[in-house]
Amino acid sequence: MKSERVRYSAPQLWHRSSRHRTPPSTGSASSARRLEELKPEEQVLRLSASEISALAGLHPFKDVLELLDRHIYQDLPHLQAEDCASCGLVLMTKEEEFEELVGLAGPEAALLRQVHSNSFSAAVQTTQDVDRRRSDITDVLERVAARGRVGAEEVTLLRNHMTHSLATEYGKRHEDAGIKQYEATHGVQVHSQNDTLLAWTFPRDPTAVSWDKPPPLQVTPLRPEGMARARGGPGESEGEMPGNGEAGASDGAARVSPGQEDPLATDGCAPPGVPNGPLEASVPVPEVCQGHARSLQGPDAWFRVCGVMDGLTEALDASDDDPAAWRLRTTVVEVKHRVAPANVQDPPPFHDTLQLLTYMLMLDGARGGGGSTWGDLVQVARGQWGGRGGSQSCGSRTDDEEATVTATTRITLKGGQLEHGKLYFAHVVPRLYAYSDLVYALRNDTDARRAFLLSDEDAKWDFVYRRLPFLPALRPQFNYDAKKISNNSIPAKTEIKRRVQTTKGNGNSQWSAIQRRKEKGARVYCVHQEQQQQQRPQGQITLHRFYELPSQRDVVTRSADKKHKPLPMT
Repeated sequence: MKSERVRYSAPQLWHRSSRHRTPPSTGSASSARRLEELKPEEQVLRLSASEISALAGLHPFKDVLELLDRHIYQDLPHLQAEDCASCGLVLMTKEEEFEELVGLAGPEAALLRQVHSNSFSAAVQTTQDVDRRRSDITDVLERVAARGRVGAEEVTLLRNHMTHSLATEYGKRHEDAGIKQYEATHGVQVHSQNDTLLAWTFPRDPTAVSWDKPPPLQVTPLRPEGMARARGGPGESEGEMPGNGEAGASDGAARVSPGQEDPLATDGCAPPGVPNGPLEASVPVPEVCQGHARSLQGPDAWFRVCGVMDGLTEALDASDDDPAAWRLRTTVVEVKHRVAPANVQDPPPFHDTLQLLTYMLMLDGARGGGGSTWGDLVQVARGQWGGRGGSQSCGSRTDDEEATVTATTRITLKGGQLEHGKLYFAHVVPRLYAYSDLVYALRNDTDARRAFLLSDEDAKWDFVYRRLPFLPALRPQFNYDAKKISNNSIPAKTEIKRRVQTTKGNGNSQWSAIQRRKEKGARVYCVHQEQQQQQRPQGQITLHRFYELPSQRDVVTRSADKKHKPLPMT
């Protein structure tokens, strides 16, 4: 029977069973030919540093189905095209899907485009401007829905696309302003801003890496002059442009020029003896920048974690009583822009902390380890002075004066309540291996991959939950039954959402369940996570969340090579 041809776009996996975006169309013809020749078993999986928390089950706002779909077809557009043709699917970009939905709006189509283009205006300078743009989006979508030309699902897709673009552009526009505010507040100078790509290569054997034996780090300059010097040799890009990332997030993109995206950018480095900038002095590794992509494509490379830091600085460590022992510590600076001052949280969300920890561990391992690298997570919100207390009450101001709310959280790898360095390798890295195993297994099993592509949302979540049982941590309010996990009968995502709405305030029962399982020898990873601003009482700062780790038998088993066993959909 001939299958129905429907559109398919990865960022909306949960709305329809068959959507996908097309791969980037930019790049040279030779790059496209090399992509066509790349086999699934030859492509080493790249994971962005901003995705680590989601893949470890510790990010409540990112959808793992979207990430999984993207990683399966990473640098494999020919495999994606074959699957979609076989399943009767039509490839669409997010922009094409947006234009198609706008075309259904009839008389309001022009107004929709105008409101959407206003999100990219330089006039959006404060959180009040963001609120006004959001209000405009809501008003125009209500008019579209009232005409009945567009269904509720399509209206939701339009709203998600427009509001996400608004928040993303706002964060990108003011990233430099956040760095300058941090420099002025702390009296330091930030260097190496978004000019260096870090690539962390994890070997096939998970026991070969640990807190004491970190994986090797490759540093690649992304400045125009550095890229120009490296144009001679071929190589594979270490990351993707953050077209749909969080506001202010660094997604490991090879930023050759604004708005440009090359799926196979050069991976070469500056010639020996040519300094790459301040970062090279901070990472004194022999031949740190002389590797090429082929050195990371060998049989021992299993996956890579890639990222671009917002900046580096040096902070004075005066913790010793003896001033002679004081020293400067390399400090990674990560800036997060919030669209409202109320979203500036102390402590910051753990998924943001985990991204910063990834950069810190990259540099710390390359510098010999020991946990000497620090990190500063800077949260920034811009708004108009309202004359009220809180973080904005710093002296007399007028109502029209702009105020910047900032909060800086110092993160260390050693000491404190959490030994972040050890916990990262003990709990986060095994989850990344399990996720990578699933990606490779689907790449090498055509039937399972296409069955997954055509499945509805509930079937996909059930499939993923069975193989990555730690992912229910994505819904920290959901009190699941431990027996259901052991029986591989995880509820559907929609059921989880319903339970989240009806299980507020029963933290005691969750604690009791975790305690009972802890007594049986299960490992528990304790993290601090902020309550939602509108839900917490005044003065209550944090609450403890416990995320149980999968036992060894729950982790997908890797074979000696990349030829995985088939993964049935049932």
